[in-house]
Formats: sequence, C-alpha cells, structure tokens
Amino acid sequence: MVAKITIVGNGFASLSCQLFFALNGITDFLVIDRKVEHSRYEIHNYPGIKSISNIELIKLISDQINQYCTPNLILANIDYISKVNNQFVIRTNIEEYISDYLVICSGFTSKQLNIDNYDYLEKSGKISSFITEIKCINTKVVLIGGGDRTYSYCLSLIGKCDEIIILSRSFVCKAYNKLICLSDKFKKLSFVNNVNIKSIDD
Repeated sequence: MVAKITIVGNGFASLSCQLFFALNGITDFLVIDRKVEHSRYEIHNYPGIKSISNIELIKLISDQINQYCTPNLILANIDYISKVNNQFVIRTNIEEYISDYLVICSGFTSKQLNIDNYDYLEKSGKISSFITEIKCINTKVVLIGGGDRTYSYCLSLIGKCDEIIILSRSFVCKAYNKLICLSDKFKKLSFVNNVNIKSIDD
C-alpha cells in the first residue's frame, strides 16, 4: 500500500498530527498501531477542561478529524522500517507500506531500572537506554526489555556481538514470539523472561 504519509501510533500525539493534516487538507495518510484500545484514565491538565477521561478526549478529537477525513487505521505490528529510493518502507506482519514521509508517534520512552546505582551506571557508560550509544563490536551485550525496541536492537546487533542476552522483566512480553524465534535461529542469542533485576555490579 502506498500513502503520502505514514503515522506510527494512534495516541494523543498521533491524533494531534492527524488533526493538523486534516485541517490543512492533507488526507493521503495512513495510521499504523498495534492496537485500537486505550487504557482508561482521567486527565486533569488539559487546557479549558477541568477533568475528562482520555477515552472521552480521544473521541472528541477523532470526531473532529472525521469532519474532514476518515483516517485509514492499520492494526499491525511493525517489523522494521527502511529507506529506499528516498521513500520509507514500513514492513509489518500484514503487508508492506511505502510513504514519502514518516511520523513517529509511538510514545516510546525508556524505562529506567529500579536499582540504586542506575544513574551512576548510565553516566559512566556502563549501561545505556539507547543502543547507538554502546560500543558493542566483539562484546557481550545484555538487553533488558521485551518490546519492539528490544527486538529492533537485536536485529541490529546480530553479527556484531560475541553474545546477546535478553532479559525480560515480564512473563509474557510484547515481542515474546519474535524474540523466541530469534533465539531459536541464532545460537549466540539467549532469551530469559520473568526476571527480577535487583542490582547490576560495576
């Protein structure tokens, strides 16, 4: 499928982006997200509104967008994104999408570990929230996580490291099946889930 713009994510950042496009007459865009459901919580800091649930606010914004266009929402898991001939190629578990522009609104933030010396380890370069900051050639790398970002890091590290160990703090993580498949395929990659990390020694 080809679209002028692809938006990854369908939360508030994505809805704001969709609304901006719609108000400016840009309708050739599609939205890719893993799920359509949103967790329910109350919002108390939205300008002009004393209190509103996120579900109600999402509906208000969606209704406003639908006055101008009907976004094409694709429910899929993104496997990887590349750039070919100055276009973005987004491959999902359903099909491949091609766009001139790509907007990332996935809401991803790094989750810090609940250990006493986390700040010291991060500042000293012993650990990092972003794989690009790690000099990982010919070393053993431990990845803590179990989501799409961890899976992407694994793909970029395979063939560069002596060994990759993935520790997931959840029993069933978002990228569980993909990580299991990777560990079965590559002998130097191991995956352990439901791990409680108490400390990391320097």
